[in-house]
Amino acid sequence: MPGPPIIALFREGQLPEKGASGNGVVSYSNYDARGHARRIIDGPSDLTFAFDRAERLVSVQETGGYQWPLKLFEYDTLGGVPQGASLGKLVRSTAHNHYDPSYPASDFIVEHSMAYGGLDGRPSSRTTVTTILGYNQATFTQSFTYDPLGAVATLTYPQLASVGPSRTITYTYTQGMLTKVSEGSTDLASSISYHPNGMVNQVAHKNSATVTVTDTHGKDPHDMQRPASITVARGGTTLWSTGTYTYDSAGNIRAIGSETFVYDLVSRLKEGKISSGGSKRQCAAYDAFGNITGLGTTSFTYCSPSPISVSSWTNRMNAPVTYDSAGNMTAWGSLGYDWYPTGMLDRTRGGTIYRETYHGYDADGERILTYDTGVGTLTYTLRDLGGKVLREYRFDDVAKVWSWQKDYVYRNGLHLAAITSSGTKHFHLDHLGTIRRITNSAGSIDTSHDYYPFGKEASNAYADTERMKFTGHERDLRDTSNTTDLLVEGQRS
Repeated sequence: MPGPPIIALFREGQLPEKGASGNGVVSYSNYDARGHARRIIDGPSDLTFAFDRAERLVSVQETGGYQWPLKLFEYDTLGGVPQGASLGKLVRSTAHNHYDPSYPASDFIVEHSMAYGGLDGRPSSRTTVTTILGYNQATFTQSFTYDPLGAVATLTYPQLASVGPSRTITYTYTQGMLTKVSEGSTDLASSISYHPNGMVNQVAHKNSATVTVTDTHGKDPHDMQRPASITVARGGTTLWSTGTYTYDSAGNIRAIGSETFVYDLVSRLKEGKISSGGSKRQCAAYDAFGNITGLGTTSFTYCSPSPISVSSWTNRMNAPVTYDSAGNMTAWGSLGYDWYPTGMLDRTRGGTIYRETYHGYDADGERILTYDTGVGTLTYTLRDLGGKVLREYRFDDVAKVWSWQKDYVYRNGLHLAAITSSGTKHFHLDHLGTIRRITNSAGSIDTSHDYYPFGKEASNAYADTERMKFTGHERDLRDTSNTTDLLVEGQRS
């Protein structure tokens, strides 16, 4: 059996390297006088870091090879000009995504520039400039205003000149609580109310001028901030209801209506029974460290986890899964994965029907670009300051034409609605923030989405084109089996 990880410490506890039970060694070296590691080697990744006199990170670059700059950060001023109350703040970040290492010119660049003219020096605008291979430059601008308590009062969406509608969402607050979301004179959520414990009570979706669909969150009998039930109704007509939530003494959900969940002695989910399309079960087995060693899905009464082969030495899955020495998955059967030196996913390739997709990120590690070579389209996901997707643009690499695709609207960080050229669809969520029902302007359910406990969709994932899936995160659908989907969970670096 392998021993515990070997961790060597020196210089007052600084961590130069670790190894033994991993799939490689991470080494830290070239410390500056303030204790910052200026070189980190993690498997195939060898990075050099630079800091300014205020100990702020200013650059990340490859140590060898082309010595490409990967991330650059500027503070205080742009070209010597303060950006509002920018003293001590980040004013520009630049990320270089060299998506094809064999072709040095292959660089997708994302640059964010910040201005701080908001309340008490809060961000007032962000300009994003993207460039590929030195051409196809695009500039997107978004802006923010605040109420006297510092909450966002208006959000103007990222705009590419002459492409897509201009959009400003207004947030209305009462005693610091969000109570309405609107665009101009059009309400998206005409009212939002709360229980005395601060949990949301009702969200009134204004599906059209004459149609309101209301989400009602029942109050927990113990006054805890967890739902007793969630119901979606149009007038007196119930469109969807979870049934009653029941909890065990540790706070785990034991049942949601007729759906039941079983846990082990340390609150790990062992089995869940859901009612989507008839009774279905999913079950899991774990090792002593909490790693899932088996997972099963069945429509029968008894569920037995199918074993997942895990190496006791590396704590990673065995063949057909392979990893590089930094622990990044490089293959799963016929699927291949390539990685940037920063540990971000660069390219996915392969599958039952061969597809090749590239990804590009900003300096925060948020995905901005997805390039599907099979259809020749580049999808840009423009985000707010918290990383939520606000707007999607698409560039047709064959016709060389930009098009606006979709805008997302949120309430307190949760999905509220999506707006496309076809109209507005409203989202109705469960307790995890997962979009479970989507309603149209008539207040009728357009699409239903149900999930197994560990996130696989139990309903038809291709019933619509919505990419926001389990827990509200982006999911790139690759095939109808849903076994090769890519779940995008936000910042990774």
